[in-house]
Amino acid sequence: MNITLHLTSKCNLNCKYCYVNKSACTNMDFETAKKSIDMALGYSKKHIGISFFGGEPLLKKDLIQSVIEYTKHLERKHQKSFCFNMTTNGILLDEQFIKYSIKENIFISLSMDGTKAAHDYNRIDHKGNGTYDILLEKVKTLIDLCPYTPVMQTVCINNLDLFYDSVLHLFGLGFMTIITSVNLSDLWTDKSLLRLKKQYEKLARLYFQKTDNGDKFYFSPFDTKINSYVDNKRSFEYCDLGLSQVSISPEGLIYPCIQFVGDKNYIIGNVDKGLDFQKRDEIYKISKESIKQCNECAVKNRCLSRCSCLIKQTTGSLGSISPILCSHERMLIPIADKIAEELYKKRSAMFIHKHYNNYIKSAKD
Repeated sequence: MNITLHLTSKCNLNCKYCYVNKSACTNMDFETAKKSIDMALGYSKKHIGISFFGGEPLLKKDLIQSVIEYTKHLERKHQKSFCFNMTTNGILLDEQFIKYSIKENIFISLSMDGTKAAHDYNRIDHKGNGTYDILLEKVKTLIDLCPYTPVMQTVCINNLDLFYDSVLHLFGLGFMTIITSVNLSDLWTDKSLLRLKKQYEKLARLYFQKTDNGDKFYFSPFDTKINSYVDNKRSFEYCDLGLSQVSISPEGLIYPCIQFVGDKNYIIGNVDKGLDFQKRDEIYKISKESIKQCNECAVKNRCLSRCSCLIKQTTGSLGSISPILCSHERMLIPIADKIAEELYKKRSAMFIHKHYNNYIKSAKD
């Protein structure tokens, strides 16, 4: 079992789309983290993944280091292995911690939205100042030491028209992997969705050019959507909601995923007593019932409607599919498919290598 440790609900920023309840911030202590790991150990056969989450996880650097030291003891004692990852806004990132993360194999993802204007629209400090300039100082060091660091980009309506420019900017900074999330809980309209479509179409041409040039890069959502067509058996972003990974709040309460933390209706246990399997299975069943309404959709296996965390974020519950989510997926998938078809017909070497070599290998196996 993999676990996400919500080390703190505090954040050192005041992001406009942050869901942290700033009036009731809490911190995880080492005893709770230890119980969480012990619980995961009991449910796991060999490998345990630990994600450090917040708020901003780097506010708890000491706890991160204590957790890693504790897992070393467990690896020797139980012959099991641990891996670590975290997403950070980067403000507290320094060369010392980057080198520590390399030494301890902590895979870091950096939240950054693109150009200075796009980033500073939403990622501001508590005084209302943009944080791009602070973050830019850290990026060169991070990429020099960890060249494959992914950047996590969020697109909202207010920075939407800078989407293409921001992707171009992030590639220009040296990032080779861009994971883009559109904030679908924003107040989207037909007009703003049309603006988003135009940005996707421009980005599709950029994707074609970079692929045709033989550049090594990964850009989600295009690469994810294309791969979901190439290997449909694995189903795009299938959500198992608490079956293989759980999120643990600073207080030690267990939830099926990060978006559910803090909602008492979705508590599925605690670190003292362990998982409440009956409650977990009930929630899982509800999540599968909600996507039955998509059964007749031609792209149901390639759609984000299979992500329960996103359904909760956009609708507030697991009972229905967001119309905005549906509109977004029906817009995006044809754009990704069109550019993939062009690259396939051209027999682009990089495109074939990226999307078909692994598929051919797995088919032979």
